[in-house]
Amino acid sequence: MKIAICLSGEPRFTKESREHFNKCIAHVPHDLFIHSWSDKALEFSDHICGAEIEPCIDFGYKRCGPVEPGLLPNNVLSQLHSISESFKLALASDNQYDLYVRCRFDVFVGNQIQYRFLNKRATHMLPEGKNSLPRGSDLYRQNINLLPLPKDFFWVTNHYGAVVSSNLALSTLESHQKEGIVLCPEDLIFHHFAKNNLKLHYLPNNISNGLYRTNHHHGDGLVLYNRNGPYKK
Repeated sequence: MKIAICLSGEPRFTKESREHFNKCIAHVPHDLFIHSWSDKALEFSDHICGAEIEPCIDFGYKRCGPVEPGLLPNNVLSQLHSISESFKLALASDNQYDLYVRCRFDVFVGNQIQYRFLNKRATHMLPEGKNSLPRGSDLYRQNINLLPLPKDFFWVTNHYGAVVSSNLALSTLESHQKEGIVLCPEDLIFHHFAKNNLKLHYLPNNISNGLYRTNHHHGDGLVLYNRNGPYKK
């Protein structure tokens, strides 16, 4: 088995997450594809592989639908653009992959992903904690209805799911503009999956997971989640 790991987003906390990444995500033969961006004039000295960091894109956004409070439209769209670009890099490779992994730089996964046991006809997501809002578009609830809404920072998918993921940016902007989907990564991503008839499964619930963020939820440090809600390691 060989997988393509598609890393994308702002290259934050790569030193802190590297050990978990190597042990739990990149523990099988793989190729790594990276696209990164930042809305800050910072040098990420710990950025893995020294990949170029693209500035936040000005999409010329004009408000035409609901926006999640506190989110900056260009940041949301840059995030989705980065996901798409990382999958495009993998799909442009001459290699064939059994699975494709979407991952952020600051992801922590506590246990190894056992890729060989996953249903390769489905896209596997990390479950959100019980305190998450069970939101999602009408189409998502009709076609998928995996509630509470999964997390948007990690998924494992097949070739078709990789193609769908590579078309994320433009499709989700159109969904916001023409269908009134909330400008929020989770809402846009999962509406896009529903439109493209992706079958979603949760990853096994023995996988503790989360993001490393300072001053986030419980103060500085590593915040992990499981089905029973957040806890701090």
